Amino acid sequence: MRVATILATAIACSTVAARSMADDLVQQLFELHNKERQANGVAPFECLDSQLSQLSADHVKYEVSIDNINHDGFSGRCQKVGNVACGENTLYDFKGDAAKFTQSWMNSPGHRKNILNGAYKHVGFAVEKGPSGKWFATSMFTDSNPRSDVCGGSKPGPVAPTDAPYTRKPSGPTGPPITTTAKPTVKPTKRPLPTGPPISPTTKPTKRPTPKTPTPIPYTKRPTKRPTTAPTNEPSDEPSDDPSYDPTDAPSNDDVVKQLFKFHNEERQKNGLKPFSCLNSKLSSLSMDHVNYEISIGDINHDGFSDRCQKAGNYGGCGENTLYDYEGDARVMTTSWMNSAGHRANILNGEYNHVGFAVKKGGDNRYYATAMFTQDSRACQ
Repeated sequence: MRVATILATAIACSTVAARSMADDLVQQLFELHNKERQANGVAPFECLDSQLSQLSADHVKYEVSIDNINHDGFSGRCQKVGNVACGENTLYDFKGDAAKFTQSWMNSPGHRKNILNGAYKHVGFAVEKGPSGKWFATSMFTDSNPRSDVCGGSKPGPVAPTDAPYTRKPSGPTGPPITTTAKPTVKPTKRPLPTGPPISPTTKPTKRPTPKTPTPIPYTKRPTKRPTTAPTNEPSDEPSDDPSYDPTDAPSNDDVVKQLFKFHNEERQKNGLKPFSCLNSKLSSLSMDHVNYEISIGDINHDGFSDRCQKAGNYGGCGENTLYDYEGDARVMTTSWMNSAGHRANILNGEYNHVGFAVKKGGDNRYYATAMFTQDSRACQ
């Protein structure tokens, strides 16, 4: 009994020490982020926002529970703040080092964009070490906060995982590293990092299927997402670490799109859902716009997600999955998404009835694929 008491005391002390270190890291992240902004001619953040830190802590707790990063539930977190412009960065590393976290984000264009976005005045951070030895960190950015009691503190309150996968209705924040430029209009919604592999923001007229991004994400990008076994220097949303070779006689992009539609509907029917009623040309076109953008930067993300939802012109839910791989095989892509909880949630969201796909091979020999899902009462286009 004495041994058990000593062991319990040691564990408790270890937990307290880790929590104290995490709190110190939050303050260090705030200071280091402001140094980066000032070094780049941007005014420092005005507020270390306790609500944003709590929301970040909720997400970190969830990431620890699945031992991976993503942006699941991002729009839900933003909506809890109010009608604000909102962004988010997330990562994990095997070393709890605020300077390294900050540098990793600054070395990634999407995450750097969030940090140096002059419209963001409020920021919150959360850091937690998981049982796997990984340190998970999330930061949230907003242009304001309707609450007047959130500035001046660094410690979030009790942590509880969020229930929501990354989701939203047209208009609002975008995906992994997840950044938005315009204020989202607030609608009840929810859903994709986003991440688990592929990293996906998804949206919700329904309730939680979940994550995997991450990345997103991708996010999240990372279709078939998988955590690395060594510290990651930069948040990423990549699919798989081991590229395979391209088939010699690859099907055309149009053929792959048709196959994706077929395989996605097969997965829905196997799970007791109605098939998608429409392979929507508008959604496919918007997906191709995003694929071309991803090819141009050589990575996957959900940048501009809310804009694509708005351009879709529907008034229901909207979700997105994205990935890259080296095969260009519709079956492999579908399986990758189905093996990632957040992306699977989009595919099996019974509220979605329209879907669009785009697939294209980039100069880096990767096949980039994006799928958009909407709930739409209009005729198929």
